Amino acid sequence: MWLIACYTCLTLMSLFPTYQTITSPAVDYRRDVRNVLTTVLFYHATIVALFLTIDMPIMRSPYFSVVSTSMSIFLSLCFYWTDPNSLKLRYLFNFGYLFFASILVSELWLYFGNRDSRYGLSLLFLMFVLDRFLYTRDRRVTLIGLYVAMIAIATAIGSQIGSKMAYGMLLNGLYGLAIFVWMYIDHDKIKTDQSRYPLDDALKYFYDLEGFVVRYLSKTTEKN
Repeated sequence: MWLIACYTCLTLMSLFPTYQTITSPAVDYRRDVRNVLTTVLFYHATIVALFLTIDMPIMRSPYFSVVSTSMSIFLSLCFYWTDPNSLKLRYLFNFGYLFFASILVSELWLYFGNRDSRYGLSLLFLMFVLDRFLYTRDRRVTLIGLYVAMIAIATAIGSQIGSKMAYGMLLNGLYGLAIFVWMYIDHDKIKTDQSRYPLDDALKYFYDLEGFVVRYLSKTTEKN
């Protein structure tokens, strides 16, 4: 449980800049999006690691998966269909959505019998900490190279422990890399194409599947 304690502490620490983002948005909108995305990702990773650790038998039940999936979709739709100015309600819906979405991710790992992936989540935390303190526009390529090297080293070390550890390191690392590649490419776009709702933009880089569908349908409806 020491791993969960570490993840939880980092998640709680990330809440302070996110709270400042909600109460007093910064001049740099990119910083607001980063603050919120960090909390979203840390919370998600902590919940995934928690359920991988406790590994309840009920999580292997198809009925449990159906309930988790239904709740995830329902709360996600509630979030996107709620007035963007109702911040407290939207953050509450998103809190619930991420909880059930994280359960689904942990179920997927357990389906393949890989509880060791909880250790691979540490790569995501490390990447976000480095991004927090080192990121500038001119360092984007350098940081991407650093992340790739980290993934390669972690996967190599994991392979010495076991194939499941190696896959956990590799897949979690690649997910984090995909987040940063997209966000770094959008460096200038985030500044000029800002919605002033950083949670919406943060979820885009989180690869929120329900959000992609809802945004696509909304744009299609507006055009028609």
